[in-house]
Amino acid sequence: MNHFIIYQLIFLCLLEISFCQKYLWPTKDGKIISSNFGEPRPRRFHAGIDIISSEKNINHEIFAVENGYIEKIKISSNGYGKVIYQRLIDGNIVVYAHLSMFNNLLNQITNIEQEQNNSYEIEKFFQKDEFLILNFDAEVSNFVRLNKAKIRQPGNVKQISMSLSLSNRDKRNLKSYVRLNGSFDKDLSTLIKTLNYLRRELPDLPKDPYLLFSKSVQSTEVSDDKKHINDEENLDYILPRIASLDLVGIYSSGYIYTGLANSLGQFNWHSDYSFSFDYSIYNENNNAIKLNYSSKKWNNEEFETNLDQGIKKLKILSQSHRTIPKGEYTVYLEPSALNEIIDMMSWGGFSYKANKIGTSPLHLLSKGEKSLHASVSIDENIKGGISANFSSDGFIKPDVINMIKDGEFTESLTSPRSSLEYSVAHNASSISEYPYSIDMTAGAIDDDTILSTINNGLYISNLWYLNFSDRNNARMTGLTRFGCFVVENGQLTAPINTMRFDDSVYSMLGENLIGLTSNRELLIDSGTYEERSTSSARLPGAIVDNFKMTL
Repeated sequence: MNHFIIYQLIFLCLLEISFCQKYLWPTKDGKIISSNFGEPRPRRFHAGIDIISSEKNINHEIFAVENGYIEKIKISSNGYGKVIYQRLIDGNIVVYAHLSMFNNLLNQITNIEQEQNNSYEIEKFFQKDEFLILNFDAEVSNFVRLNKAKIRQPGNVKQISMSLSLSNRDKRNLKSYVRLNGSFDKDLSTLIKTLNYLRRELPDLPKDPYLLFSKSVQSTEVSDDKKHINDEENLDYILPRIASLDLVGIYSSGYIYTGLANSLGQFNWHSDYSFSFDYSIYNENNNAIKLNYSSKKWNNEEFETNLDQGIKKLKILSQSHRTIPKGEYTVYLEPSALNEIIDMMSWGGFSYKANKIGTSPLHLLSKGEKSLHASVSIDENIKGGISANFSSDGFIKPDVINMIKDGEFTESLTSPRSSLEYSVAHNASSISEYPYSIDMTAGAIDDDTILSTINNGLYISNLWYLNFSDRNNARMTGLTRFGCFVVENGQLTAPINTMRFDDSVYSMLGENLIGLTSNRELLIDSGTYEERSTSSARLPGAIVDNFKMTL
């Protein structure tokens, strides 16, 4: 039952009703009545029941007699003094009068009202049909910048933010975003002032016909209880192994917290611990191999493998670069390169709305007019990533959404807004309808056989500056970057100069896909704009035939 805590009840006044057994007794301090309902008084009858404490001047908790909402609080120097008016679910009003103290939340509200009105006496009304959602985001992160294989800048970031979304029965909605400083009293004051601002501005806004929030209370908690990653130990392990290298990078780690609470009583919490070591190693000609090792758990052997692969490629990078002619090549796309392609096609690709209006790069795939290779299956795997399992609207996300299955489009990411606009069911997607935890099924190609499978072609480590050259046909273009090589007779022989590719997803992951690797990498987005990212992708590598190089 919803209840609020206040202190030292002198009397309880019930308006419009007589106190009966269906209501709870408002205090645990015995049932002592000093005055009854209907007793004659000068010029009136007593309109309430007076309840006294068993001992004077001792604080006691007071509870709501039934579910409802606080309609008004008031402070006056006479009359009822400090008083709360509660509207019950049956429509009756209960008045809790002559209170010596409010709880902390109501005290904050009254203090702000007194300050703003420059008056001890205040009267504050609350709206029944308000719906408030609070979204909480925080991180406690360590950042270590390295240059010339030495630590140059260690640091720690602790930040907390909260967004408030207020709506009413007329489907008007207004949001505000605030930074918090960790002081409960100051933060609560900031939030109350923000809420008051939303209340003032909300009636002047237009109605939103596609506004939809979860009205079903589904509280969840996902907390990473693993042993924290020991950053000092990890760096002590890293530094001797990179001492001879010209290495620059950033090591980031720590907890990311996401929470939600709404006025219906729903509470959701998600916390996860992860790290990312995003780095590049340079040769004497200032050419670089870019690498990334990220996970939810540090593994020395995995890092050694990651670094050794980079060092091997760096040696070949020291050879003279080769300019290759434009044409079609058999290429290997490392997971990091494939990630650029998957990320590009994800912008609108899996969106229900984008596919409905025809702006999705996978529009033809969603209509069944195109297909991908039968080995291609792509899921939104919330359970396997580091993103929260609930949306900012309060809906719970499925553990897995099968977006592409065996080369065929199976399910869109559908937001609550799209569900109202197009009268379809949603799967708690964000308003962007973008996948934040991509999981692509592995193939059958072993890492040891990648070069022999290519035989003669190209090895592409990274791609960048991608854009669509023909969005409707999922054709995109971009540049090679950071250590791309010629493969001759199953061996890396020389680095290539920067080249531009231009090809369609329906070719790269469709008719021209030779196969996917059995080994997959977890790529956690190393972005730190405003805060650490919770996006991730678990991807194999891909061998593609007739990959089109244009410049």
